[in-house]
Amino acid sequence: MRLIARPGCTAPFPDHPRVRETFGLRTPQDLYDHPGYGQSFLDELAEYGHRFEHRVGGYAAVSGVAEYRAAAGPAGSPAVTDPAAATARDIARALEWMPLAQFHHEPAEAMPGHPDDPAPAGRRRGALVWLIREEDLTRGEFDAALLVPGL
Repeated sequence: MRLIARPGCTAPFPDHPRVRETFGLRTPQDLYDHPGYGQSFLDELAEYGHRFEHRVGGYAAVSGVAEYRAAAGPAGSPAVTDPAAATARDIARALEWMPLAQFHHEPAEAMPGHPDDPAPAGRRRGALVWLIREEDLTRGEFDAALLVPGL
């Protein structure tokens, strides 16, 4: 069997820290008032953006959530669970992280769950996402990558 890959574009979701920083969306109300959070745009994004797949680089299919969890650290402080409620500090810390790789998961594959976030009943799929800081990636220090399981 051959391993095949194809390049593709990814985009962050509207509550991703990169989007919030770029558009100056500091409060939850700023976010909800922005056109990127409009229902028609979100419907279109969901049409193309919620496909779970294996990825190297780009934005994770769970963009934003993974970055906030990575910012909390492995032993970390509590992770932001609602990206819309993230503070400027949360956003700045999340921006330090970028996806390195993502692998999708189907329930039969028994993916390890995040101890603080058990899978909701009936969830059909999820992702394992490894994130890394840009400077660690530049130096090739892949051991500095952080796994954010159970998304």
